[in-house]
Amino acid sequence: MRSCVALILSCAACGGGDPPATDAPASHDAADPDAAPDAATTERLTIPFAARVNGAPFACGQTYAGVGSTAAAYTAIDFRFFVHDVTLVTADGDVPLTLDVDAFQTADGIALLDFENGGTGCQMGTVATHPALTGTVPIGTVFTGMRLTIGIPFAKNHLDATLALPPLNVPAMFWAWSSGYKFIKADGVANGSGFSLHVGSTGCSATGSMAPAQPCTSPNTIPVTLTGLTPTSTIVADVGRLLTDVDITTNTMDTAPGCMSFPGDPECNTVMPKLALPYGAFPAEPQQRFLSIE
Repeated sequence: MRSCVALILSCAACGGGDPPATDAPASHDAADPDAAPDAATTERLTIPFAARVNGAPFACGQTYAGVGSTAAAYTAIDFRFFVHDVTLVTADGDVPLTLDVDAFQTADGIALLDFENGGTGCQMGTVATHPALTGTVPIGTVFTGMRLTIGIPFAKNHLDATLALPPLNVPAMFWAWSSGYKFIKADGVANGSGFSLHVGSTGCSATGSMAPAQPCTSPNTIPVTLTGLTPTSTIVADVGRLLTDVDITTNTMDTAPGCMSFPGDPECNTVMPKLALPYGAFPAEPQQRFLSIE
């Protein structure tokens, strides 16, 4: 399953009448916090994403050859991740993308990219997918790149998921009060055993059902800058690039299956640095390898 539609820009003022409720803008006019942006000054923007495993389109139940350091067979069962603070890079500075508010995007700029469809081979999935960011920008915005942060900001990362609004109410994407949400959830099976990549905050001081009062020692949010964005680009998320140097067919005893971000897990030694995150004695690589433009 893959969405590779082109980036679409269309003038919101040209449609005539009011936009449908599902296209309501995600933030408000700076002059009046209770007023929606003027449609005559904004235009629609869709930024498509495509999920892949070593370059091949992701699909639940699909088996991919040559994954990891031992070139193993990997059967995918889930692929989702959160982003926030999405801006476009222009010659005059960054321009925020005001996200639509829907089941996958919040009014404060958090979005869940969801590529599994809950079908055969999916684990804890949902029928609905969300392979694109949608929103508005000022009319005439000419962009050459995009910035975003993978993950959820601390202030929203430790909510009560049973009371939170979509998409922060998705059980499969929530860890616990202390850790918060799974920023990236890419699960698969190799050699009969599960290999899960779950990226989220660690080193969070929380007691019982109380959220942490102080930021976590390893927030593990990932700032990303992508250059060369055009109106026909697609953002590619490839989990295979992160697994290149780890043996996905084995797991260290007494550790979580795969890499789940927690300290002292050898399966994370080469994975987290490829997300430009330091991990124990292993320094972050200069650039993340997860997202790219094509």
